[in-house]
Amino acid sequence: MELPASKRYITVESRLRKHWLNIQIKNPYTGKVRPNLESTKSSTDVTRGLGVGISRSIVEEMGGVFQWDATDNVFTININLPLVGLKHKDFQ
Repeated sequence: MELPASKRYITVESRLRKHWLNIQIKNPYTGKVRPNLESTKSSTDVTRGLGVGISRSIVEEMGGVFQWDATDNVFTININLPLVGLKHKDFQ
């Protein structure tokens, strides 16, 4: 079942804490979230969410932390990126 337009949203919050940039992204979902988080499946069996695995790889390559949670049909991603000592070659 697809979410009605009135129930769709995406929130993005960010904060600076010492030498870290914390980003939190939330959005509601329907369907099942696969445990390995490679993708999600909607109720129509359409695969979605392939960018999550790619995002995790990029964040970890930069020395950051990537966490996710799916509770009460709200999908939450927390990204923590170091602002000093970044490991990615493009930021040195």
